Amino acid sequence: MNEREKPIHAGEEQTWRILYENTRARLPDYVFVGFNANIDRIIRVADLPPGAFSFPGGTLLHRKLETSMERRAAQEWFVDDIAFYRRAVEAFDAHGHTEIGGQAGIASVHLAGMGVPHVRCFVPGICRECASMLQNRGVVPLDGTPPHPCDERHTHLVFEYGGDEERIDAATRANRFIASPKMHPGKPLFDAHALEKLPSLVIPCTRGFLSGYQYLTTEEEFLEARNQLRAMHRAFSSFRSHIECVTIDHEEILAMLTRWVLPEAHSVGCNEQELRLILTSLGREPAPPPGRGHLDPPDLVEGALTAHRCLGVQRLHLHTYGLSVLVHSLPIHDPEGARDALMTAARAACARAGGDRRVLLPRIADILRNAARSLPPPVLPGIYDDGERMVLIVPALLSVPVRKTAGLGDTISSTAFVCDPF
Repeated sequence: MNEREKPIHAGEEQTWRILYENTRARLPDYVFVGFNANIDRIIRVADLPPGAFSFPGGTLLHRKLETSMERRAAQEWFVDDIAFYRRAVEAFDAHGHTEIGGQAGIASVHLAGMGVPHVRCFVPGICRECASMLQNRGVVPLDGTPPHPCDERHTHLVFEYGGDEERIDAATRANRFIASPKMHPGKPLFDAHALEKLPSLVIPCTRGFLSGYQYLTTEEEFLEARNQLRAMHRAFSSFRSHIECVTIDHEEILAMLTRWVLPEAHSVGCNEQELRLILTSLGREPAPPPGRGHLDPPDLVEGALTAHRCLGVQRLHLHTYGLSVLVHSLPIHDPEGARDALMTAARAACARAGGDRRVLLPRIADILRNAARSLPPPVLPGIYDDGERMVLIVPALLSVPVRKTAGLGDTISSTAFVCDPF
């Protein structure tokens, strides 16, 4: 047993405060990130003037935003009417501010900012402003072609709304609604020129954080993505890949993702909503408790175990509000290092959220015991060995009040992945 853990116990809040104070994580030297980056226009709903949605089609956008706010659920609307989307982008051009967006864009800038010396970001169809944003933050954008001029397809509208700052729970937390174009400027695939020099793009990166597969539309494209992922693994045996999921409400697209692409990765990351969609696609969706629309902590753990087993990946990371669940195939040589990676990720998310205080969920000890009730006693705080897999259940630090929600999941997942010494 680690010397720092002798006087503490898994379920006590003080245990986790001590562990957070002593958390250390090692960063890799080279990380490859792909494939989606865009410009996010961050708009605080509370700051919008009356009539902000009074443009042709604005009523529908407003209604979808209100639904997200009522449910307190992060949602994304993929808009297929490009003429309407152009009007929406123009209508909000004077509101909020812009920053790098897209899972790959957010992750690459974050990783460079936290100290990864060499971050490479491959974004097909990247626009000039995105490429400049990446370069200005210490990221090397890779594509092989000159950046394109920016148009409405490169901008996503991110509407952030605040929660009840006096109550720290999932039902009142701040959240966001995103409107983005269904037609993306580039597919998450390498072109022929990039494939020819793939080893030089990958080597010596030991971690690859990949996203954007929701923009694939045909089985041929998913099979090509699978083959390219295999080629990346062949190019460098030390390369470990992670695919970060996104909410996909198209059954056929999700089915092809879970069948052809996710099982090829070493690691998969998702939130609670994405986990349920994956389980549904696998024919394994758990039923929520009677009268509840969401899964309780024990169901989340069981769902993560089921998804890990069905996908056959080495590592599955479920990040939810106030809790992270990590399922690792055995053997795992450094479970404490994996736990430190989760806590480092939580601290990074707190920094991004921008609050003044760092807290754990109320009654976190009871929540953790409940979440782990189907598992054997922990071998170390938050670490459970069921004989087949190592399961880590770690309370996440929460930032109060939340001033920023966009990109928190990508920050958590990318940090935990690159810092995990598996």
